[in-house]
Amino acid sequence: MTDRKPSAEPTSPLLVTVRYVLPIAVVVVGLVIFIADPHVNNFEGSAALIGAGLSVLLLNVLHRTGVRGDVDRADEDEARRYFDVHGYWPDEAPQAETAPVEEQHAVRR
Repeated sequence: MTDRKPSAEPTSPLLVTVRYVLPIAVVVVGLVIFIADPHVNNFEGSAALIGAGLSVLLLNVLHRTGVRGDVDRADEDEARRYFDVHGYWPDEAPQAETAPVEEQHAVRR
């Protein structure tokens, strides 16, 4: 299996901005609008902004979960290919070369 793991932190400033700064900013703007004038009309607009920001955060979480699943599937496929070639799983110790059970009984007779 590979030692490849998804990076814990994004490296691109644009990616950080879209993934974290943008949704947090939208939620904060929604809260500020509601706190500034807690009227029914402002409540609807601020609730929409807060919902939009939380939606972007949720989409990011779902995307990261999906990507992590792709890496797990690729690792599993690689482990299966290793098993097909070697006859044991990569995380198991190699088994000693032994004759099949039928051959062992034939030698004893």
